[in-house]
Formats: sequence, C-alpha cells, structure tokens
Amino acid sequence: MVSLRNQVAAVAPSPANLLITGETGVGKGVVARACHDLSPRSARPFVQVDCTSLASSLIESELFGHTRGAFTGAVGQRKGRFELASDGTIFLDEIGDMEAGILGKIPSRISPGSQLLFHPCWTPKISKG
Repeated sequence: MVSLRNQVAAVAPSPANLLITGETGVGKGVVARACHDLSPRSARPFVQVDCTSLASSLIESELFGHTRGAFTGAVGQRKGRFELASDGTIFLDEIGDMEAGILGKIPSRISPGSQLLFHPCWTPKISKG
C-alpha cells in the first residue's frame, strides 16, 4: 500500500496520461481520484466514466457530445464527458470493453493540460506515459 501511495505521489504532478490497471474491485477509481487530487488539475473537474454502462449506440454521443438533430431523439446540444472534464481529469473505467472505432477517436479529443486515466482490464500496475 505504501508503494502504491508513493507511485501515485510520483506520477500525479505529471501532465502525462496514465494507465491504471488491475482486477475488478482493487480500487482503480480510488487511485485515479488520488492522482487527480494530487495533480495541478485538482481544482478542475474529475469525470469518471464506466464504459461498460454506456450503450454502444450512444457511447460516441456520451463521450463527445452532440448537437440538435445529430440523431433521432437529439433535441438539443449536449456536452460530452470529454468537454465536461475540460482541463481536468477524465477516468475511463473498463475502456478495454469499448469498440475499436470509438477508441481511435479518443486521442484527438484530449485537450492540452487535461489528464486521461484509462482502466483496461489486464496487468495490475501504474505506468507513466
């Protein structure tokens, strides 16, 4: 536990995106929140997204937003989770379950100064990239 706290303290100030991995229930969300709270972005939004809870037909709209008329039922403009996390931190929990087409759009949506915390479901470790 002390080692993990030291790792969080070491990577949190970095502007780099982080990959937080581990089994279900080990506290990846807690680690993501701690990284945010110890970062220069701590006063900005922390948005946590459970990628498994998003319907595949609406995931793009949820993450990136939409304008009125973009699809049936889009009656107004809606900010996506990336915009809501602007200059803060977005934690994408279970990102490994997302479709490849959506995953390919994520890097272009990261604004300078924002931190993106991923959680796929393999190899428990924190890597700084």
